[in-house]
Amino acid sequence: DGEPDADFIYPSFAEGRAESLTLGRQVHESLAGMEWPALEWEEKSDGEVKEMLRETMKAEEIRRLLSPPGGTIEVWREKAFDAIVEGAWVSGVFDRVHFSDELPPVIIDFKTDASVPKEIPGAHRRQMGIYRKALSLILDVKEPEIQAKLVYLRAGRVVEV
Repeated sequence: DGEPDADFIYPSFAEGRAESLTLGRQVHESLAGMEWPALEWEEKSDGEVKEMLRETMKAEEIRRLLSPPGGTIEVWREKAFDAIVEGAWVSGVFDRVHFSDELPPVIIDFKTDASVPKEIPGAHRRQMGIYRKALSLILDVKEPEIQAKLVYLRAGRVVEV
C-alpha cells in the first residue's frame, strides 16, 4: 500500500524504556508545578515521582539549588523560547531558570537517567550550549555569565556544563 513499515519509523523501545520516559515526563510536570521544589516536593508530588524526589532531596547540592537563595529572584519553569542562534531558528523549553539583578542566571536541566555518565554526553553539551546562547539573547546577558547545570535526579548529582 506504499505505507512505510511502522517498525522502521518507530523502532520498538528497549524493555523498560517507555516506562522510564513516562516517569521522566511525570517528574518534569511535577517539578514545573513547584516554585521551590526543595520546600514543596512532599505536598505536591505522589507515587513514583514522590519516591524519586524523596531520594533526590537527600542530596544537599540539589536541595540548595532548588531552595530560595534569599533576595528577590525570578524563576522560570518549563519556559518555552524561540531565538535565532548562530543564524538558525531555535525553539526549546528551559526546565528551569533562576535569575535576578544580584545573581548570575542559572539554567537548570533535569535528567532522570539512572546514573551520571563519566563524561557529559555530546547531546547534553550541545543542548546546554544552545540554551545558554538563547538565554543570553533573551536576557541580554553575556554568555560566560550564565551558569548551566544538569541535575541528575536519580543519582542526586548536579553537573556544571
